[in-house]
Formats: sequence, C-alpha cells, structure tokens
Amino acid sequence: MASDRVTLDEADTVRLMLEFLEEKGLFITQLALERETNITNPKYSDDVSFLRQLIFDGQWDQALDYLAPLQKFDEFDGNLFQFHILKHKFLELVCLRSEASDEDAKIASAELSRCLEQLRPFCPNQHEYKTLLSLSSETRLTDHVAFTDWNPSASRAQCFKAIFPIVEPFLEANSSTKNLSESSTNQRLLQLLVKGLLYEASVEYCQAKATGLADTPRRESMLGSVSGLLQVSPSLGDADASLTCWLRSVPNSVFEQPFEQRKLQVDVRPLRKPQLESSWSEHILMSPISPVVRNSRAVTSEDARVPSNSPPRRSNPRPERASAGLSTSSEAFQDYLQNKSRLQLELAEQEKRRENLQKQLNQLNSSTPRLSSYTAFADTPLKASAIAEAVTPSVTLLGTPENGERHVNKKPIGPITKTPKLTPNGGSPPQTRSAFLDASPTTTPTTTSTRLAKSPSPSPEEKAPRPRFVPVTTLEDVQAIRAVEVHPSGDVYALGANSKTLRLCRFPDLQRWRMDGGTTQNAEVVAKKHKHHKGSIYCLAWNPTGDLIASGSNDKTIKLCRYNASTRTFEGGEMELNHHDGTVRDMCFMEDVSNHQSLLISGGAGDCKVYVTDCATGVVVRALSGHAGHIYSLYTWGGCMFVSGSQDKTIRFWDLRSSQCVNVLGSANSLSSQGSPVASVCVDRGGRVLASGHEDSFIMIYDIRSQRVIQNLKPHAGDVRSVRFSKENNFLLTGSYDQKMMVIDVRGGDLAKQLPCAVVAEHSDKVIQCRWHPSSTMFVSTSADRTAVCWSLPPM
Repeated sequence: MASDRVTLDEADTVRLMLEFLEEKGLFITQLALERETNITNPKYSDDVSFLRQLIFDGQWDQALDYLAPLQKFDEFDGNLFQFHILKHKFLELVCLRSEASDEDAKIASAELSRCLEQLRPFCPNQHEYKTLLSLSSETRLTDHVAFTDWNPSASRAQCFKAIFPIVEPFLEANSSTKNLSESSTNQRLLQLLVKGLLYEASVEYCQAKATGLADTPRRESMLGSVSGLLQVSPSLGDADASLTCWLRSVPNSVFEQPFEQRKLQVDVRPLRKPQLESSWSEHILMSPISPVVRNSRAVTSEDARVPSNSPPRRSNPRPERASAGLSTSSEAFQDYLQNKSRLQLELAEQEKRRENLQKQLNQLNSSTPRLSSYTAFADTPLKASAIAEAVTPSVTLLGTPENGERHVNKKPIGPITKTPKLTPNGGSPPQTRSAFLDASPTTTPTTTSTRLAKSPSPSPEEKAPRPRFVPVTTLEDVQAIRAVEVHPSGDVYALGANSKTLRLCRFPDLQRWRMDGGTTQNAEVVAKKHKHHKGSIYCLAWNPTGDLIASGSNDKTIKLCRYNASTRTFEGGEMELNHHDGTVRDMCFMEDVSNHQSLLISGGAGDCKVYVTDCATGVVVRALSGHAGHIYSLYTWGGCMFVSGSQDKTIRFWDLRSSQCVNVLGSANSLSSQGSPVASVCVDRGGRVLASGHEDSFIMIYDIRSQRVIQNLKPHAGDVRSVRFSKENNFLLTGSYDQKMMVIDVRGGDLAKQLPCAVVAEHSDKVIQCRWHPSSTMFVSTSADRTAVCWSLPPM
C-alpha cells in the first residue's frame, strides 16, 4: 500500500508549547521546560541567551556588568536598561524581606535601601519612584493591588521582555528571530489544532458522503460532529492520508468553480489559573535546574564529568545570595552564623601561624649568605649576540634606584653580602661591555635614580642604524587581539580576540622566509573556533605537554580543549568551568606530581580569588584568598610555586602546599610612594629573579631569595602589560600601552647596575601581550590595532 511521509521535529513541538505557555503567562512551567530541554523560543544568539539566562537566574548585578560596555554608545538607553534590572531586583528583595526571619530581614532591609537608592536616578518619572517607595513599606509584596499575582519567574520574564528591545540593536542579531520557520509565532499551536480538527472533520464528512450513512447535504457544518480536542482517535502510527488521494483524483474542472466563502469562528475557552501560594524566597534563592554537560573523553579521563552543580552557562552559583544572609529560615541562618564564626577563628589561627613561619624564614635568610652570581642565565653566544645587535640607535641605560628596597614586610631580611649578578655559566662577570651596549650609543637613563649618566661620543659605526626586528607574519581581526600563548613545542601559537575567536597559527619557517626575501606574509591559521566564548577572550594557556589549551573570557568562564599536535587540530569536545564570578584575566598550568594530572591556576575579577582546578574532573580543589583587587597576571616556574600580580598593587607568592600566600611584595618605588597596580609578572627559569610590569610604566626587578627589590626601571611611557624572560634568561621582552616592545639585556652583568634596553618593534596601538618563541629569536605580539604579528631579526 502506498504511503506518504511527514517528518516532525520534537524540538519544534517544544517551541510550540513554549510559545503557548508564554502567551498564557505560565512562566514557571515555561522556564522549567526550557531548562529541562535546553530549548528556547525563539533560538536567541549567544549574547542574548547569556543575558537572558542571567536575568532568569536572578543574577541582576552580573547582568549590569555584562552590558556595561554598551554604556559608551549614545544610542543605547542605559538609564532605562538599568531601571528595569534594578526594579526587578528591588521587587525580589521586597519578597525576600517579607518572608525572611528577623535576622535575615535586617540584612534584606539594608540591601533593599541600597537598591532603592540606586534606582532613584534611573526612574523615568517621580511617580514611578514613589510607587516603588510605597512597596518598601508593604508587609507582603502580593498585598499590593498591582502585584497580587506576582511570582519570581513571571517577573524575570517581564524584565527580559522589557529590556530586549533596548539591547537587541547592539547585540548580534540572531538568524532564528529573522527566519520565522525556526520559531513559533502567532499562536502556532492553536492554529495547528484547528487545522487538525478541520482535517478530521473533512475525513468523516467524505466517508459519510461516500457510504451514504448520513444525510450530509442537510448538515449546516461538517464540524458539527467534532466535539473537541480529546475525542477518541486512532494512534499516530495509524494516521490515514487517504483524503489526499481523493483530492488528487478530483478533476481540475471542480476547482474552477467558485467556492462559497465561509468564515470559521474559533471559540477558545480561557484557562482559569489558580492564585498561587508559595514561599517565593525559596524560588528566588534556589539553584535552577540546568542541563548537565558531560566532559569530552578527549579532554578528561574516561569516567570524568563536569559536576552536576556546575551548570554549563552559569557564571556564578546561586548560593551566593544565601551566604549573604538571605536564607529562608532562622535555623539555616543560625547554621550560617556558626560556620562563619568557625571559619573566622580558623583564619585567625592560620594568620598567626603564617606570621610565625615568616619570622622563621626571615631569621633563616639573615643567617644564610647570598649567592653572588646566578648560573641560570646562559645562552649560546651566536644567538645572544644576534638579539643584542637588533636594537635602535637610542639604547637607554637603566640605572638602579637609590632606595632599592621596597617591601611590604617591614621586618629585617638580614645583611646582603653582594648584589646579584647574572653571569653566563656561573663565571665571573665579563670585563667588557656586552654586544647589546655596543649596538648603539647610550643616552640618559630614565629610572628611579636621580643620577645622570654622561653619554659618550658615538663612533661613525655606532651612528649607523642597527636592524630592528621585522614582521614575518601578520594576522588581522575585526576587533582587538588580546591573548597569545606559544605551544611548548614552538610549532604553533594560539590567539584570542575580542571577536570571541580562538585561532591556532603555525610559526613560519625562517629559513624559507629569508630565502624568499624576508617579505611579510599572512599568518597560516591551522585551526579556528568561532564564537568560542560568549565574550572577549582575555587569556590563554597551554599545559606543559601541549595537548590541552585553556581560554579565559569576560563571560566569566574557562574552556578547556584537547589539541592534537601531529594533526594540528582540536579534538573532542570542550570542558567549561564556571567557578569565577568575574572576568578571567590570566591562567597558568601546573603538574600535580602525585597523579601526573594537570592543575589549572586561574584568577581575575569578581571575588579576587585564585582558583586551582583539577583538569581531569573540572573540580576546584582550592580557592586561595588574599588579594583585595582584580588579579591581572599569574606565572609559575615549576614545582609547587607560582606568583600573582594584582590591581591592589601587590605581588603574592604562593605554594600549593600552603593554604595562604607565603610572601607579599608591594609595588612602591621612589617616584610613586603609593605604588601602582601590577599588570604583568614573570620569573626566570631558575626561580631566582622576578620581573613585574606596572600601570605607572615602571618595571621592577626583584631578588626572590633575598626578598629584595634590585631596581625599578622606566623604559616605557605607558602601562607595561607584558614581561617575559627569554628561554636562556638573557633578555627581558616587554610590551606596553605606549605601542612599543623593548628588550632589556640582563646577560652576565650586575642587575643592580645600569641595564641596556632598546625598542625592537612597534604597533600602531596599544601592545597587550608578547611571547618569545621557545627555541628561536622570534616572538609574537598582540595589540589593540587588531593585529597579531610574529617578529624576527631581518635576513642578512
């Protein structure tokens, strides 16, 4: 028997139901269906979906932060957007206060007053503000005549509906909102139900007329026998399409006759919704149901998975409100207070223990003589001289600070026998000037020292311009390229941009490039991920084996991807980490020697904590507190040690074997007694010398073992956003907002003396990051001029 085929998509069926639920105001059921199926109607773009989820999760402050960049556009109605967000936050606080215990109510009232004060400048008119002010005195929100049927789900849906027209022109347009075939509109579910009734009635009418069992001509309507939607009918598998065969057999002459115009009246009996009674504060504070995203086996071990309490898109876990004191019962709040007191006592004891250990460490340092030279700074003479000669004629000699020591800990650190010297192979310092110095004439240093060096008269050979680094390959994006990280093998480097794109580019073959005349070429992109994040990519990191790459974003997430070095491709799925509640600014990998697993160290804005995550399971194994400002930079040099630089103007040294930092270093210098935020940090491979870049354009050189600032340099005229030692620790590469990249020569000389430095390359806008190639003289830089450039010495 012949058959016709009809294909239905169950996801479209869910969209039909979602449209009906939204039309009838059944928002609690709508949101539950969305979370259980991970389907929305319409299918919004990533940016809109992320904002929508923040609102439906009640993360009002995060929603404001997420669209803060749009405030700079005059066309964006920021006041109206903030009004809607703060208004619905205010309504939830009123509900929380009315249902909270006495202690919780005090906290909720204080938060309510702050929110009302924030609302005042954004209210469209005085009447609106007075209405909200009157709500603050209501015993229950639902007692107000305008909020009799209020519930959190409906309120959040109304909030999104109000702000969507405001943000839609500025966020990426989504194709499904333009293509109506991918969304349910105009009460499509009811339309299909009516058409289904018509079809069933038509089949019955034709059957009755063909068999003569009914006097059909006297019927006023062939729908008279249809009693409703729930009448008994055959199963879906027994659906009959015979009517279509009959229609195909009707002669064309029949269709040439005019049809009688007949109007179909559809009477829909409205649903009577009961008035809901519930403790709405439980719904406000509860962690919503979200689809579980399992880890790809290419990313984790065989039985690894993302914990069920880490939903894929959430940027901040819901219990944070409960921890602020807005619990729904006095018993839970008492437990919270007891836990808080216990933790405060433990922290106080740990602080005392740390101070005692610090005293012992200082006494040990004072009794141990310092090494007079370092042996780690060695390099092949050919490579070192090649970089040293690639300088401009204006080499700057960077002197030492007169007051060299600036340390947060005011305790004595013991006598210093000698200033550390970086000498090749641990031998005596060379008596002649380095090739870096010989490359160009010296000029007056710009340092924290007030001493001025007298410039010698350059020879005719010195007057000739020396070759600088030249661009070998370039890559241009539509927006600023922020992050770069070089693969441990040196085969490829990863780029992250504000356009949310992650790229892997292959390093050029320098020998072939020189044979081709040294012309700049386009970078070879070997792998790419569009819209890898919902926000800009701020940082990247490779694990030591090079088979795992991590990316951090201002969407508050970290993504881990497997990389196959032999095929230069990404493999498997992604693991998404959601424990940060602010922009992820920097990351680095460490190896857990106990089980040979990778640990990811990450930090950024939000709670200003450093998180240690097990990459096999995605579970946070430690959250380290200490910084009072955003964490800008992280760096590890092996073992259990790493260092962090922060907006709070401090550098903290951490040991994973300890729950607290083991040392704190301030960023003050003799020209700026208040210090400056730390924008970048790095440590030499031996773990002896730290270099840090600061927003006041200074670079600090610090002796880790003796806990002493060696000197502060000022080679740049803007924020120093990137500092990196070369592999052999001969040169320090720096990048700054003054658009310049410089190389400081730290070979074989006393670090307390003047250090030669030169501009080696420039961008047309701010330099954001720059990284050395692990085994050649190349380095890669990223910039706000929307380019990433691979630099090398020019062909000779």
